[in-house]
Amino acid sequence: MRRAGPPPLRRQGQGLPQPRGHPPVRLARRHQGGKLYGIPIARSGSAGAGFYRADLFKQAGVTSLDQIDSIERLVELAKDLTDARKKQYFFSGGATTLLAMSAGAQHFWKFDRKSGKWTYQLEDDKYRYAVETAAKLYKAGCYYPGTVQMSGAQKAQYTDLFKNGKAAYVFDGMPAYLTTATGYVDAMAAIDKSFDVRPMVPVGKDAVTWTDNVALQNCYIREAGEERVRELLRLADFAASPFGSLEYTLINYGVENVDYQRDENGTPVLTKQGTQDVTVPWGKLASATPAFFSATHPESARYVHEAYSVLIPKLIEDPTLSYSSPTWDSKGLGSLYTIHLDGLKDLVTGRKPLSAYDSVVKQWRNAGGDKCRAEFEQASQKGKK
Repeated sequence: MRRAGPPPLRRQGQGLPQPRGHPPVRLARRHQGGKLYGIPIARSGSAGAGFYRADLFKQAGVTSLDQIDSIERLVELAKDLTDARKKQYFFSGGATTLLAMSAGAQHFWKFDRKSGKWTYQLEDDKYRYAVETAAKLYKAGCYYPGTVQMSGAQKAQYTDLFKNGKAAYVFDGMPAYLTTATGYVDAMAAIDKSFDVRPMVPVGKDAVTWTDNVALQNCYIREAGEERVRELLRLADFAASPFGSLEYTLINYGVENVDYQRDENGTPVLTKQGTQDVTVPWGKLASATPAFFSATHPESARYVHEAYSVLIPKLIEDPTLSYSSPTWDSKGLGSLYTIHLDGLKDLVTGRKPLSAYDSVVKQWRNAGGDKCRAEFEQASQKGKK
């Protein structure tokens, strides 16, 4: 959904709407046999593949991402747009995710339904190829110095380098693109109007898209009396109010002149207090359909739409959405992922030779990876029965 102007107010007044005395009509229901089983929370499916400077790509002769028809062509482009003497680099931060999706590598886990086998990302030859390519790019000097080693807590440092024109590509999630004032579009236009930042997509004939944040796609209400359930459904109906409505503005921006001010285009801009006040749990009870909107740069909403037109058809399955592993739930994105990421940094930066890749896999498996696999296999076998 795109709009050229600021979000209009659908209805005047303040506070929650009065109960209508009937079930919500706005929610798309997930039901079976006429019964509601869950409240859907709309997601875009993927956070994308980062952002790139279209103005720099154009200087190198690339006017469309379709021209980058392979990882090898991407490597050539990265070298062409790197000039250490001018402190101009292709990458700020890591590039393994973009390279891996472009190679057609799986996300965290792959489940072969015929054999019942579960394979982790590090064990995928296509992912290994992406890591080896990242190491070659590092050796060629295509990364802004020091950014590959940065942790998630240092994200602002490497994203700011990109925003300030020191790199041609950065990996970050799509929601950061159109955020008013602080998003990539507005922030970079304020620095230099010639910066043409756009969403990146995986490149090449084997490219795939990884799902992101889709596990939080439903909200469930515990068993209660009919009156209580209807009350909660009315609240969910409120939380699912569409883009541009008074309810949507209240949930996402708070109270006018306290949590946000309207800019010259009438668009809500969060105040310092607003950035804290809008972090509320009831906003996750349900949600509106995601909207692509920029009052300051309407063409940027079109770029997001174009990117998702490429990303969505390439989405691949995340089997962990259907099966559970207690060890993966507790360690998968914790201690096990630390082993994964630390190993990648050592390999990409050359602190360890690429021949050490197998030892990283072995360390990950011994630390709990194989236990995760066994639990997933057991869960999927039970699912068959």
